[in-house]
Amino acid sequence: MPSFVAPENIAIPPVDETETREQNGATAPVTPRSPQWAAEEVLVEGKMHKKHKALSTSAVLLLAWQSLGVVYGDLGTSCLYVYSNTFHSPPSHQDLLGAACIIFWTLTSIALVKYVMIVLHADDDGEGGTFAMYSLLCRHARISLLETAKLNVTAKPRLTRAQSSKVSARGVVRGLLEGNKSLQKALMVFVLMGTCMVIGDGILTPAISVLSAVEGIHVGYSGLSRSAIVGITCAILIALFLCQHKGTGRVGNWFAPVIGIWLVANLCINLYNISKHHPGMFRCINPWHGLDYFIRNGKTAWVSLGGLVLCITGTEAMFADLGHFPRQAIQMGFLLIGYPSLVITYIGQAAYLWQHPENYASTFYSSVPGPIFWPMFVLATLATIVASQAMISGAFSIIKQSMSLSCFPKVRIIHTSKTMEGQIYIPEINYVFMVLTIAVVVGFQDSTQIGNAYGVSVMSVMLITTFLMSLVMLMVWRLPPWLPALFFAVFGFIEAIYLSSTLYKIANGAWFPVLLSGLLLVIMYAWYYGSSRKSLFDQKNMVNAQGLTEFLANMPVTRVPGVGLFYSDTAHGVPPVFTHFITHLPAVPEVLIFMNIRHEPVPRLEDEDRLLVKPFGIKGYYRCVVRYGYQESVRQGEEFTTQLLNKIIEVTRFELGDSGPVDASPESPRLEASLSSSPLVSSAPVKLAPGKSFIAGPRERAQVEEDLALLEQARSGGIVYVLGRSVIHVSPSAWVGKRWTLYLYAGLKAISRSTTQNYQIPHSKLIEVGMIYDV
Repeated sequence: MPSFVAPENIAIPPVDETETREQNGATAPVTPRSPQWAAEEVLVEGKMHKKHKALSTSAVLLLAWQSLGVVYGDLGTSCLYVYSNTFHSPPSHQDLLGAACIIFWTLTSIALVKYVMIVLHADDDGEGGTFAMYSLLCRHARISLLETAKLNVTAKPRLTRAQSSKVSARGVVRGLLEGNKSLQKALMVFVLMGTCMVIGDGILTPAISVLSAVEGIHVGYSGLSRSAIVGITCAILIALFLCQHKGTGRVGNWFAPVIGIWLVANLCINLYNISKHHPGMFRCINPWHGLDYFIRNGKTAWVSLGGLVLCITGTEAMFADLGHFPRQAIQMGFLLIGYPSLVITYIGQAAYLWQHPENYASTFYSSVPGPIFWPMFVLATLATIVASQAMISGAFSIIKQSMSLSCFPKVRIIHTSKTMEGQIYIPEINYVFMVLTIAVVVGFQDSTQIGNAYGVSVMSVMLITTFLMSLVMLMVWRLPPWLPALFFAVFGFIEAIYLSSTLYKIANGAWFPVLLSGLLLVIMYAWYYGSSRKSLFDQKNMVNAQGLTEFLANMPVTRVPGVGLFYSDTAHGVPPVFTHFITHLPAVPEVLIFMNIRHEPVPRLEDEDRLLVKPFGIKGYYRCVVRYGYQESVRQGEEFTTQLLNKIIEVTRFELGDSGPVDASPESPRLEASLSSSPLVSSAPVKLAPGKSFIAGPRERAQVEEDLALLEQARSGGIVYVLGRSVIHVSPSAWVGKRWTLYLYAGLKAISRSTTQNYQIPHSKLIEVGMIYDV
């Protein structure tokens, strides 16, 4: 069995206190890690860098095609509203060349170079997104403010002056992050800001995409009023959100063909526009035209960047969707279809405006040849629905990740696919999204106004990604410091200019994503802060095994048949709610297991690495840490309890030094059957690291067999789940900011889903124990 199991009386080899870290040829002593931390680090990092099976060229091509519908929906439909959000009067020929030049080089530098060539390589075991980069930094700098990550980091001693003169830039940054809680908190808030902006995109993308598509009716039938267009848009959006509970499995196969046909159709139409209206439009790729655009127009050119930046909306999805498609497929899809189609589409639209500048407000539909106008209208509507669906699903996934890392209130998660873990539906969030999206459409009523809001979200996320990517290049990839500095200087400068332009329109719609993201950030930080304070209270008031033994010796406690699972937020000691429980109800099951659910900063773990079990030091008492990745759901039903008991029996068997099944008693034939059939049981030794296995300490065989018999007897007595319900009591003397943050946490906790609902615990076997927490 390759998983880590540490019985109470087994010593883990100590960490070498002379461990050093290379710093430009110098060495600095590292404070030794605790044995528990060292053992778990081996297990976690062993799964971090698993090698993925190489894919054939045909398989990559197939996946590249399938990725079109998920990855490029938003990016591919941006051509509906870019030029209409850029120009507010008929553009001159020089302005068209300048705008097309800026679009070409923005797509090339941001989408192609930054994301496709660089950022896509910063995956976390195949997963992408803001949290993926944050978890990479947490592991390599050994920092984490997320209590569920439980990366126990000890402070390092200060370096001497001689050593500090030789410290590398990577060591300096790493030392600052590891030794400064304020910087750690700032980094986490920065990550949460990016997460909030992406969640906000789940509201803005459906609004601007569907409204832009429906606005095309004006070109084909001018008699339709603005109110009717808004009404049609709202009807489509309501239908879209009401169908979310069905999942994307049934219609997902149509996503790729819809977006694929959309991209190819735009490519062909705009090749026609270029050849018909202005074949010389390709000279726009000369960077001089972009520079000339700023020289001639000054502030007007800077303000127009708020519209031009919309050409890269959805680019972040390439990185966020790494968990659904391999890197090579996303890169190939962009290089073969996405990039050529987008470049030709924007150049072709500019070529059309060369001859018809008066149609700047409806560039896309006006540039479509008359005979195929209505087919393109239908195709545009379908493409925007696909793009909206992809962003909504992405927002669901991000909220699930945030909840797993104690950064979002608990909500109900429904898996809509039996085969795809990532296909989820969150009812509460879905209806909130629907109401807010309808409010955006009704409130703004114009895609140009929504575009002002959309640009802020897009550029904020990109700038945050640039900052985190620079840290990854320095601390994870260990590149020479000048490369991360150059990366941040170049892309940070470009994105900061774009962001400043979008923020200039704060009064014209850009206020919405700022306000929405601010509210989300307050909610997420309040939940994180309240969860961390509650965890800190548990740690300060818990007792160890010896303390519990003394406590039980002074109190007659009745042992009743069965197995009790007592859930705790900590993996060490006894939570205070347990002593509170037995003080008022002095009876516990004959087998009691202290359970700790934790989400590691990795996407997922194999079943064989999920459970860490050890005896607690009191007869019939055990401790179990159940580990899940941030992409996984917690399931504590009957199948899990069967695996858990089998695991505990295996640990007990291991102390006998017997690789074969053991009969706990002559009357227990089910024990041997359960051991031999359990997927968690193996004759292989339990390993801490390659070449190191645990050697059990001496125990009486009779006592071990007695424990086995007790486990089997308790199994037949049934399972009971015991959960603590916390009631937060805020000290009146606390600082006002802290006090209101905890009040908000208490309010959110009162309306959020309970642990039983998220853990899928049978209600008929549940006991909840209330306790007041003074924080």
